[in-house]
Amino acid sequence: VLILLKKPLVLAAFGVLLLLVVIVAFSGEDAVTREWGQLKNVPDNSNVPIPLPASGVYGHGKKGNDKTHVDKALFTFSWQKGKALLNYYIAGVGKGEVDIVLNDHKIGSAPAFNGWLNVKNVRLPEEYLRKGENRLVFDNVINPPGSLPGPGGSETWGVSDVNVKIEDYPACDQALAEENYNRAVMKYKEKKISYRNLYDAVENYRKAVDYFMVCDPRPPMFDESRKGLMTTEQELDSEYEARMLAAQQAANSQDWDRVKREMEDVLKIIPDPDDYRYVKADSNLVSLGLK
Repeated sequence: VLILLKKPLVLAAFGVLLLLVVIVAFSGEDAVTREWGQLKNVPDNSNVPIPLPASGVYGHGKKGNDKTHVDKALFTFSWQKGKALLNYYIAGVGKGEVDIVLNDHKIGSAPAFNGWLNVKNVRLPEEYLRKGENRLVFDNVINPPGSLPGPGGSETWGVSDVNVKIEDYPACDQALAEENYNRAVMKYKEKKISYRNLYDAVENYRKAVDYFMVCDPRPPMFDESRKGLMTTEQELDSEYEARMLAAQQAANSQDWDRVKREMEDVLKIIPDPDDYRYVKADSNLVSLGLK
């Protein structure tokens, strides 16, 4: 397939289709299958709480899927203590289209993806968690109905298999925490030596935070660990976004060797096959016939 894509005659014949594939692969926009929703006589359950875990499909779907959560899907779960890890599938959204809101605090956006993308173990910020019932919202900021032209004025999107997994923090262990903190500092200093060192720095900072979490009192290194974790996470995500943008620009100019190179670098920078960023890069390689 890759060899054929490089031949001018084939590119001339399939240029439009290839452009659509590139748009879908890199932007996450539902460029091929977007449809307008006919919302007449369809109830709006956007503000009806859904207790977790929730295995259904919620949103403004197509082909028989739910159409009653066109604006948002509101979930509830209970928390007392421990790590709260969010898991879900998302589909049919562009960049920044769906905000994730925890107890009225925006904590991020769902990643752009055309098909169903499995997002695993997103740490919910403890400072926004409440003892007892918590409210988690997937809010489509492009919808609600009437915000776009067309019969229903709304884009299709969906979230499914939503769950918040609660795990205990490990017992306080300052020696292990300091060991992981020092390893994270070293990995960060050596981030240009190896592709995955920045990723390893994130993981070591996270372990340091976890080992400090239940210590009473928490030592000053706890705050340093949290700050280091936030900084390295942001830098890792920026590195990922830069590689994906470079790949998209290369695809627009039909430089497939560079596309492949950038995507394979993403797999080295984020080596966890369960990480949605790894999944997106790997999916792009497959959909473009480069793997």
